[in-house]
Amino acid sequence: MEYPKGQGGEEVEVDAWLMKFVRDHRAFSGIVFERGDSDNLLMIAACNLPPIVVASARVVFRGQGLAGTAFERNAALSTCTGRTRVSRFTPPSPLPPECAVALPIPDKNGEVRALVYLVFPEFKRLRDDELVLMLDRAATLKLGRSGLPQPWPPQAQLPLDPLLS
Repeated sequence: MEYPKGQGGEEVEVDAWLMKFVRDHRAFSGIVFERGDSDNLLMIAACNLPPIVVASARVVFRGQGLAGTAFERNAALSTCTGRTRVSRFTPPSPLPPECAVALPIPDKNGEVRALVYLVFPEFKRLRDDELVLMLDRAATLKLGRSGLPQPWPPQAQLPLDPLLS
């Protein structure tokens, strides 16, 4: 399966890559996180998520929810077991509770440089070979610091909540 490439093979816009990845794996929605520092992931692209989820999942901390646990363990995790999600599996998360997969993408040193999070429209069972295929395809994501959208606006630019004033 060929994923979008820029002219001459340079990095492609992350949003276009994510839309194709979501469609190819028959997911409902998806997020791409890039490593912010040693303890968090920053959202750089989202597809088919309500604004409230996008706002609440802009930063995921190590160990927070499925994405944060996959980041902490540096291992792919899935709630796609064919059963409803077990609440003790991961700490509470702002991301939807449907069948989901968190796919960490390693850098050349084996550290997590990015993570792809997919949500599926129904509870289903994912086989190990399907998860391996997703991991292989997720590794095709090319990230470069130039040209990417800012993952989180500076605090001074965030709108203030009138109830907290």
